[in-house]
Amino acid sequence: MIKLISDYGICSLWDVWLDDFKSDVADFKNISMKPLGDCIIAAKFLEQFIGNHPNWAHLDIAGVAFGNVGYAKEKAATGFGVQLLADLIENYH
Repeated sequence: MIKLISDYGICSLWDVWLDDFKSDVADFKNISMKPLGDCIIAAKFLEQFIGNHPNWAHLDIAGVAFGNVGYAKEKAATGFGVQLLADLIENYH
């Protein structure tokens, strides 16, 4: 897992982000009004549902999920993240 962390980076999930999820009408809201930290906010939101499980991951691939690819005339699925998951399964199962 250390190789994956060093290759792909990790998000710091400080509790300071928890205030972004307070809601008057729901348990949590899934959006922050801050202009930065979107992947950290998404990971911190997901952390609320893992029940303190120590092993979990958030792959923020939305921005690169679709793009210009050699096999299609228009933007299509890039497959970004597939190699990351394959490496994880092969080396750390």
